[in-house]
Amino acid sequence: MTATKAVAGGAAANIVTVVLWAISCVPAWDAVPDEPRAAIAGLVSAAVGAAIVYFAPANKQTVAAPAPERGRELGASFRPSTLLAGTAE
Repeated sequence: MTATKAVAGGAAANIVTVVLWAISCVPAWDAVPDEPRAAIAGLVSAAVGAAIVYFAPANKQTVAAPAPERGRELGASFRPSTLLAGTAE
C-alpha cells in the first residue's frame, strides 16, 4: 500500500461516518428492521471505504533524477572473505 492510499484510508473513515449519517436521515429509515439496517450500513461503509482507497492515486516519483549509486567501499569490510583473510592456521 502506498502512503497516498493509506492517507485515503484514514480519510475514508470520516467520509463513511458522514455517509451513514446521511442515510439515517432518510425519512423511512426508522421503518426498516434492525438486521437489514445493520447489513445495509455494513455494505455501504465497506463499499465507500473501498472505493475511496481504490481510486486514490498511487505515489509518484517527484525527484527528477535518481540518487547516485554508492560505491562498495563502505560495505567491503563486512564481506566474509575479508573477515577471515587475516587468520592463520
